[in-house]
Amino acid sequence: MGRERLMTSGITLIELMVTIAIVAALSAIAYPNYKRLKQEGARADAQTSVIATEGIIERYLTESNKANLDNNDMALPQFTNYNQNSSTPVVSNAGSYIITIIPDSNGYTINATATAAGVAGDCNNSTLGQCADIDCRIISMVNGQKQSTNSIGSVADETTTKCW
Repeated sequence: MGRERLMTSGITLIELMVTIAIVAALSAIAYPNYKRLKQEGARADAQTSVIATEGIIERYLTESNKANLDNNDMALPQFTNYNQNSSTPVVSNAGSYIITIIPDSNGYTINATATAAGVAGDCNNSTLGQCADIDCRIISMVNGQKQSTNSIGSVADETTTKCW
């Protein structure tokens, strides 16, 4: 007559280690894709903000019967927070870019500048938030032409950039 074996419920250490290894492998694959998609979503938010701002400017120019923005227009209530030195800058919906308008003699430039915490210039020594996106540090509309600037200052138009 044989000995009866006592059955216990639970998992072995080997089973636990295999499960942890599988989860770690899946995480290593998924996390970079998650970060990339999050950056692309913030870029889309910046593009939307730039295009919406362009619409606000064009409507103002049409209603005011003006050909171009000037520095006096930047003092108007609807544009004051779009100034580069504004204490309450306009931030994109997701909070990843600061939107500014720069009038010039040929028209205007709308910049969406990456930010880590909604503060202008906080990407200088940071890789937090959208500052980690070195390819699309500034997304611009320059006199109706789409451009982008990377973290080292190289400018690309809409045909050679992945930011638009």
